[in-house]
Amino acid sequence: MKIKIYGLYSGNNTDIRYIGKTKQHLSKRLYSHIRDSIKNNKTYKDRWVNKCIKEREGIKIILLDEVEECEWEFWERWYISYFKSIGVRLTNNTNGGEHGLVKTLDTKNKLSKISKELWRNGVLNTNTNIKNAVKTKKINILNYNRNFYYKAINIITKEELKFPSIPEIAKYINCNTRRIDEVLRGFKNKGNGRISKVNSIKGYKIIKITNNKVS
Repeated sequence: MKIKIYGLYSGNNTDIRYIGKTKQHLSKRLYSHIRDSIKNNKTYKDRWVNKCIKEREGIKIILLDEVEECEWEFWERWYISYFKSIGVRLTNNTNGGEHGLVKTLDTKNKLSKISKELWRNGVLNTNTNIKNAVKTKKINILNYNRNFYYKAINIITKEELKFPSIPEIAKYINCNTRRIDEVLRGFKNKGNGRISKVNSIKGYKIIKITNNKVS
């Protein structure tokens, strides 16, 4: 069974603030987070969730990765370490995992692939390591752990930028994640049963690539 590694973020700020794992459907896990935070209000994450609810920002959830059950502890720690290394203010009280790290052959192959790609791009050399390379923000390691990603294409210059998630696109072009969803769907709901076509946002076309194909 696959384990989902997910992130929580608020409706008005696309920075991921909490990383966790679950076997549940993401919507059920999100509901339990909100329910438990309202009930307990003890942890940093609980206080952040309640603050967002009070200010009517809302809490959203996004899938970061799906991993084998025997290695979720390693990858949860890996993603928490990654986001912290690029300055994201996570509300996690721990570094993730519960019983230490388990690296299967598949995990080692993933890390080897990341290292080789960083080396080919000139980010890694004999004096650097993956953690330092991530801090430079020269390459986004998340792209190598998923079978899909997003492209933002500048309508004028035709420049193509890769992003691992909708929140990161929204942060880059400074807009709400809902607007990105509308572009991906190709329309937006104007209310009263009316819809209008949406092809781009702030000069960018947004497309999703799955297994190297437009989806």
